[in-house]
Amino acid sequence: MLYYKRWVAINTPLKCLGVAQLVARYLGVVEAVGSSPVTQTENALADAGAFFILFILFIKGDKSMLEFLGRGSAFADEHNCAFFTQNQDFVLLDCPATAFQKVKKMHLDSFRRICILVTHTHGDHSGGIGMLLQYVWFVLHRKIMIIAPSDAVKSDLLLLLLRIEGCEPEWFEICTAEQFHAEWLVSAIPTRHAMPLENKCFGWYLKIRDRDVIYTGDTATLVPFWPFLHPGSYFYTEISYYKSDVHLHIDSILPELIALSKNDVTIYLMHLDNEKKISEIIENTGNANIRLAPLYQGLL
Repeated sequence: MLYYKRWVAINTPLKCLGVAQLVARYLGVVEAVGSSPVTQTENALADAGAFFILFILFIKGDKSMLEFLGRGSAFADEHNCAFFTQNQDFVLLDCPATAFQKVKKMHLDSFRRICILVTHTHGDHSGGIGMLLQYVWFVLHRKIMIIAPSDAVKSDLLLLLLRIEGCEPEWFEICTAEQFHAEWLVSAIPTRHAMPLENKCFGWYLKIRDRDVIYTGDTATLVPFWPFLHPGSYFYTEISYYKSDVHLHIDSILPELIALSKNDVTIYLMHLDNEKKISEIIENTGNANIRLAPLYQGLL
């Protein structure tokens, strides 16, 4: 009966909204990226398969606060990158080069601001920033807002963009987390990752649609994030199958994640170095509150 009521509740707006927009709004992932006229969605509305997919998504009830353009680690085909929208802001968490080709196909010009939150400057997290800001400047005739977690990371980003990428200062805006104000940004969270970037690696504490969202970035420890994790929060954490000193190894961290999930923390795994193996391990736990980060399907 519950599923029937859900379906009936959306039946009327379904007649005038594209399937993709409706899926996005229901799941709470995006606010209709690149809204299009009804005439452009008539074919989608007539597609019975799309209706079926929509219905299954409603039943599943998986409401991730972020969608991912890639969830792989540095040597993967698609590097880790997430996004969300809120109050006409389009927000990227890092921007690797692999994400640029997907982002440029979105209707970015429909948003008030285009922002990039940077966790650190490793190439698989920052390699696409220069391309994206040039695309937005020359094609959309707008500026991107880059938000660095600290003054030190801001300085490194300026070196990368101005001295190495050859960008012009007027093509973008940049500030630190303390200088930027938006209802979705709470604070940067300093963490430990790679020694050459000591004190320059961060996660983010976000407030997305009134939900607390904690995003680790690359980290070798969960300790800095524990104070922010409580029942009802969403936790996006990196995890690795292969053991190293700079990432969270699944064998050692899984008991902590299971304990968090039992405390009603919803956990999404990202920055995966062996997705198949990690997926198998998670499935064997039978824990529905721990899952892989959801990939953007390009419906929007």
